[in-house]
Formats: sequence, structure tokens, C-alpha cells
Amino acid sequence: MALSEAEMARMWEHVRRILEGHKAIPLGGGRVDFAFRDRYAHTQRVFHWAQRLLREEKADGEAVRCAVIFHDAGYAFPDPVHTHPIHSARICRAYLDAAGFDPGFTAKVCFLIARHSDKKLPPNALTLDQQVLMDADALDETGALSILWDCMAEGARPREAQSFEATWRHLQKYTLPLHSQNPMRTRSGQRFWQEKNALVADFMASLQRDLFEGE
Repeated sequence: MALSEAEMARMWEHVRRILEGHKAIPLGGGRVDFAFRDRYAHTQRVFHWAQRLLREEKADGEAVRCAVIFHDAGYAFPDPVHTHPIHSARICRAYLDAAGFDPGFTAKVCFLIARHSDKKLPPNALTLDQQVLMDADALDETGALSILWDCMAEGARPREAQSFEATWRHLQKYTLPLHSQNPMRTRSGQRFWQEKNALVADFMASLQRDLFEGE
């Protein structure tokens, strides 16, 4: 089936209203929740990544796009028992059922959403639709955006704790390990990840020269 622009706009508005007021992404482990990590903005960026991947991957584009829009809506309902993918799938099913979507399409989309955090499964255990959704999700907040996040996080620390060297250490602790393993499953995702890794490596090498040249 083909989703009209009007229908997608209604989906986006529905999710925007749900996520309004739930902007900080919980990190756990005692780490700080940063207000600039807007969940709705994250969803929009994941959608753009999915669009890029779908230009090359022969996945069910309509199902993937719909799944992306709803994939993190469940964060609006913190629950110690059920994970956010389960709540997101329930929100999506309620919307699609009420809007009269085909039950087969609804089931497919909700399956994608409910399983989009199964990151440890190998590619051969996933459908191409799942691979595209997972890759699009993982491509956000990496590369240049990961560097920006780390710098903004350091800028939020007490003034006396801020320094270029402290930010360098923060980048080494978070951005570099993030890029030490390649989570991509699709061929196009692999290429985008390599581009991001090259950017991070070049930036870190340049920053190291700027800070420590001659030491």
C-alpha cells in the first residue's frame, strides 16, 4: 500500500503530541538526561536515514516509514516492566486500527516496531525491513552528531570543570567506543557507517594535533 502525504502528516502530528513533554532520552546507569536529545527530533532524523537507505534497499518502504514514525512513541509511558518498543507498537496499532488500515499492514508495522531493539540478532535472523529500521535508528547520534553531543555534554558541566582537554577525554570515552564496532546490517548502512567512522577518525586526529602537538 502507499501512504499519502496527508496520512503521514497525521501520523507525525499524532506522535508529536504523544511525545510532547517527553524530550529527554533516558540513558540509565546514572548518566545525565540531556534536554537537547529530543525524542521527536530523533525520530525525524531516523526517518531521513530510512529514506536514504530505502533508495538502495528493496525493503517495504511504506511499512518501514510507518514503523519509524511510531518506533519511539512508547517513551512517553515509562514502564519498569514493558519496554518502549512494546508500548510503541501498541500506540501504533491503536492508531492504524482506528484509521482503518489493512490488518496485514498493521501487523507487519507493529512487528517491526516491537522488535526494533533486538540489536543482538544477526542479520540472517532479521527481515530486510527490520535491518533497514535498525540501521536507520543506529545511524542517528553517531559520527558528527556524536561529536556534537559530547561537546554539548561537556559544555553543560560546571564552568571550572570545562576545558578542551576534558572534552577530548569525553570524546575518547564515548564517541570512539561508539564507533569501535559496526552495527550496520544493510549494504548502504555499511557505507554510511564507514563515512561516519572516517569523519570521526579525522576529527580526533586533528584535535589531538591541535591540543598535544609537540608534547
